[in-house]
Amino acid sequence: MDWLKKKKDKAKQAAAKISNKRTTFQGEGNVLGGTSEDSSPPSLAAASRGSSIKLPFTSNKPRALSEEEQQKRRELQAKALEQRGNAWDKRVATARKARMQQEGEEERKFQYMEPTAAEPSSLEPPVVLSNEAVKARELQSAQTQMGFNPYAATFSSSTQAISAMHAIGNDSNVPPSATGHITHSPFGEIPHVAAPGTVLMSSDAGENAAVYVLLRQDPSRAITAAETLIKMLSNVIKNPQDEKFRKIRLANAVIQSKLVAVSGAIDVLVEAGFSRVTLDGDAYLMLAIDAFRAERVQSAIDRVEVALIQLQHDFA
Repeated sequence: MDWLKKKKDKAKQAAAKISNKRTTFQGEGNVLGGTSEDSSPPSLAAASRGSSIKLPFTSNKPRALSEEEQQKRRELQAKALEQRGNAWDKRVATARKARMQQEGEEERKFQYMEPTAAEPSSLEPPVVLSNEAVKARELQSAQTQMGFNPYAATFSSSTQAISAMHAIGNDSNVPPSATGHITHSPFGEIPHVAAPGTVLMSSDAGENAAVYVLLRQDPSRAITAAETLIKMLSNVIKNPQDEKFRKIRLANAVIQSKLVAVSGAIDVLVEAGFSRVTLDGDAYLMLAIDAFRAERVQSAIDRVEVALIQLQHDFA
C-alpha cells in the first residue's frame, strides 16, 4: 500500500504547484521562540503586562454621584418639567383666545347694532329737497346754461316741428332793438300747430325749405348733420371776425361725410348767409364779413335745434 500513498502524495504536490499554493511543511522543524520545550505558558509578568492594555469597546462604570449632586440634578429636571408645562399651558391659552376672538367676530357679523346717536355738529344740517324741488333746480340750471328749456320742446310729429320752425323764422324778421341785443325764441313756447292743409307763405317756405328736407333724411345721418351745423354756426356767432369759421372747404372729407352727403345740410348754411365760391379750383362756402347778419345766423341755429330735437325724438 506504500506505493498508493506515494502516488497520492505526488498527485497532491502536482495540484499544489498548479494552483500556486504552498506545499505543506513535511518533517520536523523549529518552533518560533525556541524549542518545543520552551513553548510553556507565559509567565505571570507577561500576563500582568497584557492586562494593562485597554480594549476600545470597554467603558468605565460611571462614578457614583454625591447626595448634593443628585439633589441638584433633581432640581434641574423639575425646573425643565415646569417650563415644558408652562409652555404648553401658554400655547393652549393662546389658541383658546384666538378661537374665542374668531367666534366673537363671527357673532358680531350677524348681530344687529343699534344706531348710535349722532353727535351734535356745528355744521348746518343737510337740506332735504323733494323731487319737485330737485326737478325745478335742474330745469333752472339747464335754462341758465343753454338759454332755453330743453324739456319742453318735445314734438309728436314733424308737422309740429315745422310749425315751430315757421314761428322762429317769423321772429327772425323782427328788426333788432336799439341796443343790438338779439331776442331768441324760447323753445318751451311752441306756437299752435297749423292744420295739415294750411299753405305757408312763399317766403317762409323758402326760408325753412332746407330744414324740411333735413327732417326727411335718415335720422342717424340727419342728427349728425344737425349737430355739425349747430356747432359751425355757433362758432360764427361767437367769432364773426375769424375767417376760418366763415370759410368751409366742401372737398374736406369730414364735410363731405357729415354735410354734403346729407340733403338739406348745405342749404341751411346758404340760408344763414353763406354763398358758394371757387378758389384755386376748390369749391368753398363763404360768409363775407359785410354779409354777416347775426340775427340771420341765429335764426338758422334755432331752426336746426328744433329739427334736432324732433329727429332725436323720432329716432329714440
